[in-house]
Amino acid sequence: MRNAFIRSGHGYESGSRGRCTCFDGFEIIAAPLGEFDNTARESRIFRRNADGNGGVDYSSHALKLARMEGERSGNLYILMHNGSGREVLELHKFYDGGDLAEHITALPERLQYALLYSIWATADNARYEAQWSTANEWAQAFASGRIRKRRATRSRPARVEIVPEWQAAEGGPMAEVTNSNRAAWAAVAIDAFADVCRMDGEDDVTKAKDLITNLIHFLRLECGLSFEEAQAVAGMAVQMAEIEFQEDADEEE
Repeated sequence: MRNAFIRSGHGYESGSRGRCTCFDGFEIIAAPLGEFDNTARESRIFRRNADGNGGVDYSSHALKLARMEGERSGNLYILMHNGSGREVLELHKFYDGGDLAEHITALPERLQYALLYSIWATADNARYEAQWSTANEWAQAFASGRIRKRRATRSRPARVEIVPEWQAAEGGPMAEVTNSNRAAWAAVAIDAFADVCRMDGEDDVTKAKDLITNLIHFLRLECGLSFEEAQAVAGMAVQMAEIEFQEDADEEE
């Protein structure tokens, strides 16, 4: 997924944080209603009444329409400078032979500014809504225990993912759990075990066998059981599997 906001910076030309280079490398096509300075601020107050009362104050937001220097694609960019700093919004490429930029610059400055501000504000609001929605989704998943971590393998990076509600519901009350659910849970454990033990080249039966073997060692060394006691636990597990096999309505014939 490509980020439309491609650059951001603190916005200062000098200071302890150094010079902001966010706008470097751009060819300015238009700077409607002036720069980010006190002189131009008054021009960005859109008054409704002739007496100067009423209206909307955009004085803190300076906008520019630009192209990237040396970029042959002709992409357009909106450069925003406000109290929060600077940022660059890349507009989606439209193959018009340059007509779009030409017609924007032919507009009166106030309309140029209104158009660029509307585009930027729409993208900024979409960004905010996406961030809020994503944060809310992860918060709900955390509260309901639906966050799953996967280790990295040779074929995929490590990842954290949200288990869909419908999938989590399948593993709800124990009375509703099927052997398909249990097999899927075991597959997660086997994948994690195989990743740690570097068993990518082995088949699933070998991986499962080695995991069961290591569980016997776990029962002896971490739980303090004797070998015979650990063997008895494994036997009880087999008996439980036999019961679940008989009770499970979704078992394959």
